[in-house]
Amino acid sequence: MNKTIAVDGPAGSGKSSIARLLAQKIGFSYFDTGLIYRAIAHHFIKEKISAKDEANIELKLPAIDLYVRDDKVYLNGEDVTPLLKSDEVNLEVANYAKIKAIRKYIQFIQKRFSAENNCVMDGRDIGSVVFPNSFCKFYLDADVEERSRRRFEELSKNGSEKSKSLEEIKKEIILRDHLDRTRKESPLKIPPDAMVIDSSNLNLNQVLTEMINHYNQQLELTNVGSGGSGGHQPFLKALDEFSWEKKSSRSRKILKGIVVKIENDEIILDIGEKTDGYIERDESKQLLSDSSIKVNQELEVVYLGTSARGVKVSKLIADKNRSKLLIEKAFVDKEIIKGKVAKVIKGGFIVNIDENLAFCPYSEFDVRNVNSEKQVGRVLDFNILENQGGKVVLSRKKIIQTTHEKNKREFYENVTEGMILNGKVIAFISLGALLEIEEGVVLLLKNEDISWKYVKNASHVLKKNQMLEVKVIGYDKENQRVRISRKELEVDPFISFSQVYKVGDIIKARVRRLESFGAFMVVSEGLDGLLHVSNISWYRKIEHPSQMLKKNQELEVKILKIEPSQRKISLGLREVDPNPWDAMEQTYPNGVLVLGRIFLLTKTGIYVLIDKKIEGFIHLSNTSFPSDADLRTKFKEDQEVFAIVKNIYKSKRRLELILKEESNDPWRDFGRAFRKETVVHGEVKGILDNGVSVEVFDGVVGFCHKSQISEDFEEEKFDIKKEVELGKRYSFKIQLFNQEKKILRLSRKEYLQDKNQKNFKQYLKDDKKTYTLSDFLKKDQ
Repeated sequence: MNKTIAVDGPAGSGKSSIARLLAQKIGFSYFDTGLIYRAIAHHFIKEKISAKDEANIELKLPAIDLYVRDDKVYLNGEDVTPLLKSDEVNLEVANYAKIKAIRKYIQFIQKRFSAENNCVMDGRDIGSVVFPNSFCKFYLDADVEERSRRRFEELSKNGSEKSKSLEEIKKEIILRDHLDRTRKESPLKIPPDAMVIDSSNLNLNQVLTEMINHYNQQLELTNVGSGGSGGHQPFLKALDEFSWEKKSSRSRKILKGIVVKIENDEIILDIGEKTDGYIERDESKQLLSDSSIKVNQELEVVYLGTSARGVKVSKLIADKNRSKLLIEKAFVDKEIIKGKVAKVIKGGFIVNIDENLAFCPYSEFDVRNVNSEKQVGRVLDFNILENQGGKVVLSRKKIIQTTHEKNKREFYENVTEGMILNGKVIAFISLGALLEIEEGVVLLLKNEDISWKYVKNASHVLKKNQMLEVKVIGYDKENQRVRISRKELEVDPFISFSQVYKVGDIIKARVRRLESFGAFMVVSEGLDGLLHVSNISWYRKIEHPSQMLKKNQELEVKILKIEPSQRKISLGLREVDPNPWDAMEQTYPNGVLVLGRIFLLTKTGIYVLIDKKIEGFIHLSNTSFPSDADLRTKFKEDQEVFAIVKNIYKSKRRLELILKEESNDPWRDFGRAFRKETVVHGEVKGILDNGVSVEVFDGVVGFCHKSQISEDFEEEKFDIKKEVELGKRYSFKIQLFNQEKKILRLSRKEYLQDKNQKNFKQYLKDDKKTYTLSDFLKKDQ
């Protein structure tokens, strides 16, 4: 049966390059899924059938004849490979790939190719949807920064005049990740049994080495118990090719006899038969002269035949052929016999049984694959499968299986929750490490049970043949399933952390992993907290943490929540500082001039960053350009522009701006941004007898009459200099604005009245605090 290896992962993770190299290394065929999608797109573009015409596409698909051979794509018999990287296909392939009928058709082609070849396939849903039962699965990943850099270098290397900037590619990848993970049809996800490889800090060869090692481990697991009925037959041929030492002797049965008498130079024995056995005179003389044989002594002899005198036996022949006779007896009586592994040959092992050579095939040597060279010199127990014509075929499998069954039975009868076990690491799989507790008893130590630290792959923290102490934390007797943990023998860092810190504390934490929903932060050794994407910034709406954070970056964060029952710690980065939007009207009042750096250009407007953190938007209507103008042709990303604050949208965390263009009329610019009753902030430039002059905009000076400076105005007692100071900034409401006559009348009194009214309404809502009315009538400075 052919094997399929699935390689999943997000855009820019290097799936295609790695999958192609892996196929070359292990001798598999590579199936380029992306080229097939391109071939479909090419076909319908050529036929002038739009991706929007799904019904027509579904009707035409069955008539397409699509094949892959030797890395080439044949469409209706024509090699179309050179045509699949055209700009037209590049532009449209994603639209065709969304169509459900096309995805199903391509799955048919993938499965047909898989049935005919050992192959490596890559894609967004190969392991999770198309081949959920593939031989082994990989999920390649890397952080957004690294994937963007790789894609940028690839485009630059190709020398394309239309190569995009690194920032453009990064935005595209973030958007692609979001679409891939949220799409209804076959969303991007990690197959539960896949080996996940984060290649952010690995080169191509390192990734390939990890994949090949995992592939070899899967081969080991699938080869366990292989051989089957008559499995030793192929090895008899290998046995024939070996130069056997030929010792001619007849197969005899060894008997045990008791010497009952010695007379006339003959030894008479009781061999358990009706008739005594005897050793002929010539042999008896030799035996009696060479050794002191006595009555009642037990001798091992071999049966030679019967005569009128009794059963004829021989000790010398038994001694000379003892090993062969033991082999014969073990074969007939199905007894275990010991042998020493002498040599490794093609197909198996040569075993020395007391100077007689036998053969043990690989498939009969163990229940799992072993290191062949390390077996040489070992003395082991064997069963004899065949004993014909001097050729002896051995097996250890049944002995091992019997031992394993016994050990398993005893283990599961005695195991209890809380028991401490010792085991040896024998293999790694995507879920964790396999530990051999004793022969035949192998338990899975899951990645999440290895350490309180996050463990992505057990092989990164454990070594093969390493001895571990683990604790039984769960036992399902009915299904004979035992869950073990290494971390339960260590101090839980969550307990230590919650004893030291509380909600509201500000701590230092390090970014360990970035996900679409947030960042996992190391708050103490072996313990993570989650910084949700919504708690990263007060200033911007963050789509992905990588827009502001980097792996291993150290930050000060605030503890928002500690949940002991779920072992969860919620963190906030923005909460370290007060919400700036509460006071944004004071920080960036309407009319203030700001400098912003463009980070995104769209058809409808310009997005800028003010002070490197606050997002502002200049709509096309807030520029002097016509309504059909394309701002993308007039500005560039990273360009700095001046703008005037028009409005503050707290819910969107964004400032509405007006483009400040070169102008000799500041009154016109001011008039574009303001209306009557707008609150502005201005600096007192002059104190007159009847009021104050206030500069609210560069070149725009308004006037506030003394009766509008304070709520407590009394003509006789009022002193302007006690209410306001020269050079200080205050808030005002606009009472009158005339652009043509350059008149601007302001009122601080109205501003204070509105402010106090809002404060009083808040007071009425708040029943937990007690204030006096005068608390809310204090003058605002």
